[in-house]
Amino acid sequence: MTKPTQEQVIEFWEWCGVTYTTDLYEHHNYPPIDLNNLFKYALPKVEDPSISLYKPVLGGNYWVCFLGHKVSCGDLGSACGYTPALALFWAIWEVIKNE
Repeated sequence: MTKPTQEQVIEFWEWCGVTYTTDLYEHHNYPPIDLNNLFKYALPKVEDPSISLYKPVLGGNYWVCFLGHKVSCGDLGSACGYTPALALFWAIWEVIKNE
């Protein structure tokens, strides 16, 4: 999947409980969407996540992420992205939208 829109980024970080900072020009500065920030802020909000993140060996210039529930083995969300961070972002986004 492609990069999220600014509205999706805002909704995502607000769901995570991250507040924004503003600079001199009142730009909203949320953390970048990278694996460090996703593991630090977003995954703790997902109940007992089990993560599978991989790049298919045979073809495809994308990453796949499956989020499961450790205890019930249920599927919480899955997505693809051009980077590992985008794949994880979209899988968590699916969790957010299914709440």
